[in-house]
Amino acid sequence: MPAAPEPGISATLKVRVHNIGTEDARQVTVWAEETPTGRIIGERTMARLPRPRNMLPSHATVSMPWIVGANTTGVRVVVDAANVIEEIYEGNNAAEIFVDTNFDRRTYYQFAFTTAEIKTEGQYYNFTIYNEPWECRVYKGPDFWSAEAAIPYTSLHAAARPGRTWGINVYRNTQTFRMPESQEQRRKGWKRSERNALSATFGSHHEPHRFAEVTFGPRSDR
Repeated sequence: MPAAPEPGISATLKVRVHNIGTEDARQVTVWAEETPTGRIIGERTMARLPRPRNMLPSHATVSMPWIVGANTTGVRVVVDAANVIEEIYEGNNAAEIFVDTNFDRRTYYQFAFTTAEIKTEGQYYNFTIYNEPWECRVYKGPDFWSAEAAIPYTSLHAAARPGRTWGINVYRNTQTFRMPESQEQRRKGWKRSERNALSATFGSHHEPHRFAEVTFGPRSDR
């Protein structure tokens, strides 16, 4: 935050609280203290903070009158400390597509995207830079999401021909997030909540020897 006002000045502290979770939050307590002294500025409780609609975060602003204390250099704000729950974060609600066009169980392409339509791609055995065009579109409903991806043959450097077999895997994962208060907690803060894959995975979805086999048949004009 910007430098604190001068000691003794009468001010108003405004705190914007976001809900990026999957459920309405109720009886959410917000309190603030001066740093480094720990002097309490105020406490407010919100009866209800609605859940996001169509995956767009909701928010509310609470205000606290503040007589700035001596030796104050900043403010620490804590939200709902007694009722912290792990919530799904949209940026890490993702799907990934893996394509082994050589069917060598070793080299493959990866295409990944989130519900925010942030996408990335990679080429593996030993990872190499890969930046080929492809598209994805995400539809977000009130309590679900779906996606469609279009990957040109030119970006795969291969084409699906009758009788040819590729390795394919489709993977979806969500992860929960608890705000870390230290580097150690940051490393431990992400906790996997759910994952689904087309083919079996054990420990990692980067396992081309476990990818599903897809064999292309004759082209149909229907």
